Amino acid sequence: MTSIADIPRFDTTKAHALYNSIFAPIEPALEGTRHVFLVPDAGLQSLPLGVLVTAPPAAPIAEMSGYRRVNWLATRYATTVLPSVGALKSLRQFARTARASSPFLGIGDPILDGHPGATRGVNMGRLYSRGAVADADEIRKLPSLPETADELTAMARTLGAPASDLYLGERANERLVGTWTSSAIGWLPSRRTA
Repeated sequence: MTSIADIPRFDTTKAHALYNSIFAPIEPALEGTRHVFLVPDAGLQSLPLGVLVTAPPAAPIAEMSGYRRVNWLATRYATTVLPSVGALKSLRQFARTARASSPFLGIGDPILDGHPGATRGVNMGRLYSRGAVADADEIRKLPSLPETADELTAMARTLGAPASDLYLGERANERLVGTWTSSAIGWLPSRRTA
C-alpha cells in the first residue's frame, strides 16, 4: 500500500521556471482576466497548466501542507483547455440553443485498446485528422481510463443522479454520443453560465 511518504515531491522551482517561459510573457495582456482558454500543443498537452507556479517558492516544500502556500496558476485564473480554437466557436453556438433534459450525464471509461503508460500526451492533429470530428480509430489506440468510472460514479452519487445517467464501459461509445450530437451541450447542466 502506498503511503503519503511514497509520493514524490512536486518541483515547484521547475514549475515556476516553466511558468516564466510559457505564461509570464503574455500576462500583461491578461490584466483583469479571470478565465483563460488554452489550446496546448505538442508536449504541453500532457501538462495541466494550472500547476505552474506564478511566484518563486519561498522555501522548499518539506511536507504536504506546504503546498497550500504555493502560488499556483490555477488560483489566479480559471482555465479551460480546448482541442482547437474552433471548438470554442462550436461550444458557444450550441450553448445558445441547448437545454439539458437532466442535470447530470456521465460518460467515461470507454473501451480503449492502448496500454497504460504507453502514451504521454496526445497528438491532437492525429486525433482530429478528419477536421472537427475526432478519428475514432485513433482514439481507440489510447490507454483505458478506469479512474473515470470511479470519478463519474462519485459525482452522480453526490448529485443524486440515477445510475441510468451513467454511460460507462461498453455503454460509452461513439454511437451513443453520436445520437446526442445535435444537442451536445445539452449534456451539461441547464443552468447557464457567463
